[in-house]
Amino acid sequence: ARRAASKGGAGGDGVGEDNASLWDKAVWSAAEAVGSLRAAVMGGEEAFDSGGGEPARSWNEMLERLRADYGRDYFLTGDVDVELYDEDCEFSDPFAGFRGRERFVRNLRNLAGGFITAYRITLLDFGGATGAGAGAG
Repeated sequence: ARRAASKGGAGGDGVGEDNASLWDKAVWSAAEAVGSLRAAVMGGEEAFDSGGGEPARSWNEMLERLRADYGRDYFLTGDVDVELYDEDCEFSDPFAGFRGRERFVRNLRNLAGGFITAYRITLLDFGGATGAGAGAG
């Protein structure tokens, strides 16, 4: 499973909040609350596939499934392979930071369900991913 982190963020649980302003924290919290409220009212969770149903069994399988996530533009569509992420994964960027796969997936799906409706993505580079010293599961 993957764990990623960087400094910054406004997630409200202490993860990556070093550089987030009070305004950023307030905006993030409000957007997350509105997204959750919208999801509760509108539903739509059944529209997502959620991926392979179990953690990847090898480094190559994990990479293949992660590439498929990017192919589905998971960050903008909410169509994410849930089992690729550890239950205690950390999400952090300059605007938001928090822990937990459930919250990560919920936020992705809330964004896709109403805040982001039109987009165009071009993946420039998947990076030099290698299996040395890394594992899945």
